[in-house]
Amino acid sequence: MFTAQADDGVLTCACIHSHMTTLSLRDAAERVGVHRTSLLRSIKTGRLSATRTESGGYRVDAAELFRAFPPLSPNPERSDSDSQPTSQPPTQASAQETTAGSSEGVRVAVLEGEVKALAAQVQLLQRMLEDVQAQRDKWSAQAERLALAPPRPPAPLRRGWWPFRRSA
Repeated sequence: MFTAQADDGVLTCACIHSHMTTLSLRDAAERVGVHRTSLLRSIKTGRLSATRTESGGYRVDAAELFRAFPPLSPNPERSDSDSQPTSQPPTQASAQETTAGSSEGVRVAVLEGEVKALAAQVQLLQRMLEDVQAQRDKWSAQAERLALAPPRPPAPLRRGWWPFRRSA
């Protein structure tokens, strides 16, 4: 479930995911190749959003983590296909398959995060459009009321020609 609120022009998003992958700061730091304190600094400055645990630690959503920090490549030393042997033992092949699968999982998590953020923006823009249309209708009605013929001023009181005589 995804909700978005706009109060005074500030977008507040609350995501409730029961199936999303969350990582501890230590695991998140290992996956993106930065130190744990760098992640803490990013959380405190607002670059990265995280939820507090009951024990006082932080849990970071994988999609949010990879939105703010690029993931590490699976094998940085072996970027060339020539350096890999042609015949691999089964354990190395399965390890590379899981690494490729995890990089695809990371990419999917990043894309899911972007889709949800865009959906929140669309929902917020639709609410803003409805508010603007309601205000437009209200101002239009007020303009119509004011544009109609103004009320006639009351007839002035007639005074007699004799200044000392008052009418009762």
